[in-house]
Amino acid sequence: MALKAKPGMLPGHQIHKRLIPISTALLVGISFWFLQDLRDDRSNRPVAEFEPTEFVLVSEFIFGKPHHGLELAKAVIDAGAKVLILANIDSDFQDNKQVAWLEEELGSGNFSLLPASHESLWVRDFGPIPTVRFHAHSGSELVLADFLYRDTSKLDDTIPYQTGLYLEASLTHLPLPFDGGNFMTDGDTCLLTDDFRGWDDFEASVPELRQNQKNALKNRLKDAIGCRKVHIIADAPHEHIDMWLKFTSPGRVLVNQINSDSFKPLSMAAEHLIQVQNFARRLDEIASELVSLGLTVKRLPQPVPHPEAFFTYANTTLVNQTAIIPSYRTFAEGGDDFAEYERQVAVAYDQEGFTPVFVDAAELIRDGGALHCVTSQVPFDPGSGTTIAHAQAQGGWWRFWF
Repeated sequence: MALKAKPGMLPGHQIHKRLIPISTALLVGISFWFLQDLRDDRSNRPVAEFEPTEFVLVSEFIFGKPHHGLELAKAVIDAGAKVLILANIDSDFQDNKQVAWLEEELGSGNFSLLPASHESLWVRDFGPIPTVRFHAHSGSELVLADFLYRDTSKLDDTIPYQTGLYLEASLTHLPLPFDGGNFMTDGDTCLLTDDFRGWDDFEASVPELRQNQKNALKNRLKDAIGCRKVHIIADAPHEHIDMWLKFTSPGRVLVNQINSDSFKPLSMAAEHLIQVQNFARRLDEIASELVSLGLTVKRLPQPVPHPEAFFTYANTTLVNQTAIIPSYRTFAEGGDDFAEYERQVAVAYDQEGFTPVFVDAAELIRDGGALHCVTSQVPFDPGSGTTIAHAQAQGGWWRFWF
């Protein structure tokens, strides 16, 4: 005689059917947790400049009169960040008189001195590239990426390490020559030019690095920094991408534009005129190239490059929704023209959601750079509880697991 289930009880085969989806769900959950742990050290991304900034790293050298470092520092502080000043250990910059002057001008709680030997004011090129690493079971942390810097002495090349020690931040060292001024990111896409200064003298320990420079650098940027896409731009109008391009939000980028109406052929040498025309044409081509990558491109007015200076408003420092923009009005000539450019540029950055502030960079541009070149943003440590704007905008940290 067949056994019957008691009232209120399920037959065995029905119990079995009910348990299958439950056990499957448990198995999937355990597997998901295990895979998170396996992907732990691969959940990372670069930090975009438009994200919340805690410190702006600068050199003591910008505080000389021609460079208007004091105005730059005040603009950074007004934007809600602190100024971290690299000060040579054996310089007079750390004496009581100098510190008292800084405290009077900036406020004692708005800056810090980082004792660090260096020789150049171009902090962007040798400073650290900030990244976020997310640990599935222990939160997220700020990690500074350090490349080899080959333009000046080896002292400058130690700055990312010394900055990491000061901030108690982790450091990722990549033994590849690379300038920070040739790197732009929105947190996903990373853009750079094909100018690989230093590679010729670099004795790579891994042979394939020498055989295929572009792929080697692309892979390192993806693995160590977390770039989802890496695009290398050839035949750029300037070897450093920060001289003509600026990310302002996820997937949105400003690209310089030289208006042909601003050419003054009669006052230009023939060779210079051809160079300017080639610059203008190439910028237009690059803008179209970036659109084909899925980026939204807006154009930023650029004055006609001078034989002595590559005027640009893309070389701007973004700090907490403030755009600290270079001004060239005090350059030897063209003050009225620059005033009109500044009006147009202020509107462009305002439309991108930034408050425009101008700081004199006429002498800096004579030396080959502007405000972005002499600054390096350090974001809030995500482990401190500060929300990373990019992660918020993209739906949270889960997006970096897949």
